[in-house]
Amino acid sequence: MTKLKAFSFLIAAIILFCFTWFIWPTRYYYSEMKIGSNTYPIRINRITNSTQMLMPSGWVNLGNKDEAMDKPGEVIPNSELAKLDGRGSIRGSSFIVNMYNGSGWIITHLEINLTVKEDSGSIRFSRKYQIWCTKEQNRGNPLTSSEYSCDLGEYLGGYYQTPKFEWSILAAYGYKE
Repeated sequence: MTKLKAFSFLIAAIILFCFTWFIWPTRYYYSEMKIGSNTYPIRINRITNSTQMLMPSGWVNLGNKDEAMDKPGEVIPNSELAKLDGRGSIRGSSFIVNMYNGSGWIITHLEINLTVKEDSGSIRFSRKYQIWCTKEQNRGNPLTSSEYSCDLGEYLGGYYQTPKFEWSILAAYGYKE
């Protein structure tokens, strides 16, 4: 009978541990980040301190809470913005940028403008997107090449069926380390 009581106690302890670890307090606590005039919901993992921001494509990793909240980034000067160079491509519903950061700044995110054209040359859409760069993924560090991507919200074609498009970097945000 004592083995049954010990086993029951062990099961109850495991259930209590699982409840406190996974359900209460919740795994994330929620906040918001204001960038310019825009406010974005963010969630911070209570265990790992990793931060995610809710974007139209879903939750995007921003890295560690200290990097995301304490240094959200300031507008990079035009003299440093000119040192960013890259190529863009459309694959399915994603816009992908391979960019070289020749500046002395760590880039937290980019604001780009993307104009997609029909075969006739008429504009299908022209939109602004924000592409987030995280230090933990080796994105945005000075003197490195990195790949960035964002969800366009609609499927635009495969690898060999890419529409005509133009893109430009409107602003870059970051900080000097």
